[in-house]
Amino acid sequence: MSSSGAPAPAAAMAVDDAEDDQLASMSTEDIIRASRLLDNEIRVLKDELQRTNLELESFKEKIKENQEKIKLNKQLPYLVGNIVEVHFPCILEIPACDCCLGLI
Repeated sequence: MSSSGAPAPAAAMAVDDAEDDQLASMSTEDIIRASRLLDNEIRVLKDELQRTNLELESFKEKIKENQEKIKLNKQLPYLVGNIVEVHFPCILEIPACDCCLGLI
């Protein structure tokens, strides 16, 4: 095999020769049966590829939605509102307390 993962040309020719010899020794029915098995395997792999592509598109859509939600939640008024609630919780409970009299 070469570094790219494909068989080297000499090795590929040896594999082709072995497959040719195997086909030559098979009966017509065996060749038809092997062809049907290959067709079924191709169909299964195509179905799996289609399912995987649909799943990939679904994940991409979810990622896009989540990125939009993150973008919306990073806006300044949302953050300022949370900071006010954290630093001055008494505004929500007792508006006339000493620490918040100047803010009301």
